[in-house]
This record gives sequence, structure tokens and C-alpha cells, in this order.
Amino acid sequence: MVLKLISGYVPAQELNLPLHTAVQEVAEECLLETPEGWLGGRFNDTWLPVPYAAALHYRETPHFLLTPQSGAARPVHCGNLMLLERPRAYVHLPTASLQLIYDMRLQVPVKPRTEPVPRR
Repeated sequence: MVLKLISGYVPAQELNLPLHTAVQEVAEECLLETPEGWLGGRFNDTWLPVPYAAALHYRETPHFLLTPQSGAARPVHCGNLMLLERPRAYVHLPTASLQLIYDMRLQVPVKPRTEPVPRR
């Protein structure tokens, strides 16, 4: 398994919903392959999109589960709105951009295989 920091930019139309963008990035960049196909995922009770469905075979079951963990002690505001998910935040000085950090847990099924794989 290869793990990497998932990052991306929040489009202007989603500035009030940065968590939505973060979850979309997970769906695009967190690709888990099994011998029977690729695992789809859920964020709490919501199915994640399968952006590569035209090119990859996604399995219907099982799936991985993405859940939010505890957020920062201080709230982050976007205009007058407080981000309910409470990400941690810092200013990246070279780009003068606000960086949001979401603490999430990714649970992979214990036995993602449903059929025995033939031995060669």
C-alpha cells in the first residue's frame, strides 16, 4: 500500500464547503485495488463518487469508510460562516494561502476479497 498526503485547491464556488472538496480529492486519489476490482468508498453515510468508473472496475461490496476525527480547538471561519468540521489551519507563507487540515480516519475492510483467487 502506498500512502501520500492528499491535497488540492478549493474552487471559488466551494469556499463555504471545503470539506466537500477534500472528500472529492479522497475519491480521486485514494484508489484501493483488490484482486476482484477497486474499492468504492463512503464518507459517513454518503457514497463517494467513482471518478474513474469508465476505466476501472469498482466493486459493489465491500467498501472503505472515511470518517472525520476531532477537529481543531478553535473554529475556522469563512466570512461569517463557521466551518462546522473545525479543520486545523495555517498560512503557507510562500504562497500566502490558507491551508486547511482535516483529520480523517480511513477504514479498509479486513477481508476485501469475496472470492478465492485461483493459484497459479
